[in-house]
Amino acid sequence: MKMMKLKIVAVTLLGLVFVPSTVLADNFTSDPVIGNTSVTFTGTPAADGGLTLDSVPSYIFPTMPLNFSGETMSIQIPSSIPFKTTDYRGSELGYQVTAEASGLKIASGKTLPVQKFEMLVLSEAEAGITGKSEVDVYQKSDTVLTSDGSYVGTINGVYSAVTLVVAKNGIKAQTYTGTINYTLIEDIQ
Repeated sequence: MKMMKLKIVAVTLLGLVFVPSTVLADNFTSDPVIGNTSVTFTGTPAADGGLTLDSVPSYIFPTMPLNFSGETMSIQIPSSIPFKTTDYRGSELGYQVTAEASGLKIASGKTLPVQKFEMLVLSEAEAGITGKSEVDVYQKSDTVLTSDGSYVGTINGVYSAVTLVVAKNGIKAQTYTGTINYTLIEDIQ
């Protein structure tokens, strides 16, 4: 009998030791503790290659007959090569691209009687690019596209077209060549 009492006491004590903690614990919730997060990105300054003009359009006009009607001829063609820019500056500064078309000359140095060399550059809203239209860049520099600087990476495919207006008088039956100088300018705040 003593042994039985001892077993009952032992089982009772074991039961108290192994009572689930949820039964004995109050529902306790601590006050929130705030942690911090941080991530840092570094950009590349424009002068170190963080902003580049990678490709620019060229315009190769088709062969045109000299017997056109009227005193001027207007030829519009698209560019097969788009503007391509890369921006890894990581800043809030935008940029712009200017263009200036030189005179178109034959080998003897005679210049084509150009009245206008108007560029039309398409916009790419998702990339923050605003193209300009009807910008005459013949022998004068003007802005043809701007960027708000919001896009990080390479923008491929900002297409353009040009309208060349020439006067009939003075044109020779030869090939005229010229250049277009493009300049990338970082905005300053």
